[in-house]
Amino acid sequence: KARRIKEIKKKARLIMTEHTDWYVIRKAETGTEIPVAIQTYRAALRQATNDAETAINALTTIKSVRDYEPVWPKEPGEYGRD
Repeated sequence: KARRIKEIKKKARLIMTEHTDWYVIRKAETGTEIPVAIQTYRAALRQATNDAETAINALTTIKSVRDYEPVWPKEPGEYGRD
C-alpha cells in the first residue's frame, strides 16, 4: 500500500511541476496572480491524492492495491478562464 501511495503522490507532484508550478513561481517573483482555474486544478490534484490514499488504505488485496488508479481531475483549461 505504501509503495502504491508513493507512486501516486509522485505522479501528482510531476503533474504539478510540469504544468502548473510556473504559475506559483511567477507569482512569487513578479506578483502576477495565479488564475483561479490553476488554483482549482492544483487543489483538485491534492484532493485526488488524498482520496487515493484513503481508498488504497481501505483495500484488502494485493491485486486491488496494484490495480488501483486514482480519479485525476480535469485539465486546468477545462475549469474555464479567468
